[in-house]
Amino acid sequence: MDPVSAAVPQKEFMMLIGNGKWLLFLLAGHATVYIFYRLYQRAQLWNLGSPIDRLGTPFYKAAIIRGLAFARLLVTQGYGHEKFMRDRYAGIMHMLIFWGASLLFLGTAVGTIEEEFLFPLAKRDFLTWPIGNWYLYSSFVWDFGGFMALTGLLMAVFRRWIIKKPHSKGILDDKIILTVAILMIIQGFSLEGLRMIVDVPHLGSEYLNQIGDGPNWAIWSPGGFFFAFVFYEIFSVSSASAETLYQIAWWFHSGTVLVTLLYAAITISKFTHTWISPANWFFRNLEARGKLEPIPNMEERETFGAASLTDFTWKQLLDGDACTKCARCTDNCPANLTGKTLSPMMVIQNVKGYMNEVGPELIASGGDETKVPEHLIKSPAGDVVDETDLWSCVTCGACMEACPVFIEHVPSIVDMRRSLVMNEGKLPDTAEAALRSLETRGHPWSGMSRSRVEWTEGLEIPFMSEVENPEEIEVLYWVGCAASLEDRSMRIAKATGKVLINAGIKFAILGEEESCTGDPARRIGMEYLYQVQAEQNIETLNRYNVKTIITTCPHCFNTIKNEYPQFGGNFEVMHHTEYLNKLVKEKRLQLSTGPEAPSFGTITYHDPCYLGRHNGIYDIPRDLASGIPGVDAMNEMEMHKNRAFCCGAGGGHMWMEDGPGDEKINHRRTQHAIDAEADVIATACPFCAQMFEDGVKVKGQEDNMRVLDLSEMIVQNIEIEK
Repeated sequence: MDPVSAAVPQKEFMMLIGNGKWLLFLLAGHATVYIFYRLYQRAQLWNLGSPIDRLGTPFYKAAIIRGLAFARLLVTQGYGHEKFMRDRYAGIMHMLIFWGASLLFLGTAVGTIEEEFLFPLAKRDFLTWPIGNWYLYSSFVWDFGGFMALTGLLMAVFRRWIIKKPHSKGILDDKIILTVAILMIIQGFSLEGLRMIVDVPHLGSEYLNQIGDGPNWAIWSPGGFFFAFVFYEIFSVSSASAETLYQIAWWFHSGTVLVTLLYAAITISKFTHTWISPANWFFRNLEARGKLEPIPNMEERETFGAASLTDFTWKQLLDGDACTKCARCTDNCPANLTGKTLSPMMVIQNVKGYMNEVGPELIASGGDETKVPEHLIKSPAGDVVDETDLWSCVTCGACMEACPVFIEHVPSIVDMRRSLVMNEGKLPDTAEAALRSLETRGHPWSGMSRSRVEWTEGLEIPFMSEVENPEEIEVLYWVGCAASLEDRSMRIAKATGKVLINAGIKFAILGEEESCTGDPARRIGMEYLYQVQAEQNIETLNRYNVKTIITTCPHCFNTIKNEYPQFGGNFEVMHHTEYLNKLVKEKRLQLSTGPEAPSFGTITYHDPCYLGRHNGIYDIPRDLASGIPGVDAMNEMEMHKNRAFCCGAGGGHMWMEDGPGDEKINHRRTQHAIDAEADVIATACPFCAQMFEDGVKVKGQEDNMRVLDLSEMIVQNIEIEK
């Protein structure tokens, strides 16, 4: 040590190592080069995927937007652990590890760089840290970080090995990582303790027995102090022997760190998520979650969807390496929670496993699959991921909402469905009937004999084809297939129409010219039929120069708003809850507060997946509901807003069986409403209303609970005919 003064608190990094430290730097440099080489190899595997534009143009503008979004995530998710905190235990556990490891890394990096590289370039009286009180403060913070990380790691051991949390047990990689991480922290504290014993002459003789009797730097490093006490008092380690032990322990610790980094690079284990996950954050989808990418150049393609590894996008292949196997996606999947075998985590991991298996062969063959050994070639849909699991997905986005590294499970699942449906003609019989009806009749309700305008009987609602001056129309009401044709949902359309009439809104409908948006076809996997429907509807809407559209169905809302622009259909689209709330705020819609107003008692609001998670609309429907006279109270279900449990109708499941499992998804969700002790289940989606009606009957609650769309609640309050 070359102290400024023996009385000034300070610490010599890499004490007693001498020139041997340069060997460490050399080894660390080689390890770093190998890590970057392995990342380059992984990037080659990701590059096997098909192109997808995640930057946009111009480049500088896209880079700024993504950079700002990444910085926000770093604060809210990286340091704030917003998503992790959905599971309180796991959130605290991971936050302790993350913050603790960050402090330890910062302390080691700063101390090493300043001691070994900056001090030789400047006078020590110019750079005064880590010396003096700053050293003491920073030393305490770094030791505190060690305690944080150690506590979090022990919590992880308890979670995985003691209580054996589902999806988090029995993974060898987890055991290796936890063991090594705990070992490294103990090694660090041991080194600090041995250094203290060696430094006794600088600190004052017998300092371990003189706590509080004068200047004592050791207590500012409580972790090291504890180990120094153990070594000194229990094992009688002298200052001389501590020097030898320190050198041995230092090289063992350095070797452990290097071997761990190499292990992570070789195996692409959980450790590597600290390198790869930030890339996944940066390239994540910044648009609405409900927007799926179209299949490009369909007329020129021989296969569709994810028929092979190279049909996945490079971002979907990157997802596999970013996945930490934390299972938060699976723990929040309504299909999995009701007994289905679908695990979103394993969907991503299975695709990653196939990439690891066949990817190197594809690279060696220049991407030519015909040159790859035949026994390695598999179909992602069926061989890699079970077909039953693919059809169990309701595309609700709960997996994507829960994922802390922003993996996009649903697009990968839909791409594999596309392969099954469009390449092999494999799909559930009920789904096939829905698609056949959609293709021939313009709606997926097989066997339905009603026309799209029956619900308008008794109401004076104009059709766009009859309007003399379309410019006078404020909004087009896109009714949707369910609200046009299905008994329960027709009441929602009628209620919405009455409310718009009462508010004096100049609106019209397409009537028989309206056709299915194509959402069921796209989610089931029949992209071709979806695109036919989309182009047909866009042509119709453009012919009438439609500017603003309101919908009752969140699926129609999501499709027209987010996906029709892919084909030139650019419209202002509002969900009916948004529009009705706007009318109330503008006082164009007057609600009665008198004694004649109907009573709804206690209500609970269910967030439709395609309105909430897929488009971020949570508060407006609640604002609308709470302002309806007759609502005494709003009780939230335990799972609500971004954590809301799906009703079970998404992803084409309105027309498909729920699949094998312990319970139907809509029955589980209905139980959530019952547990909320609500008199009314308020909905904002025709599909949800139907699923709850069934659930209420199955649960025997017909006499105790009503299922009402928010438009139906409003129409009960207003007087239409005077």
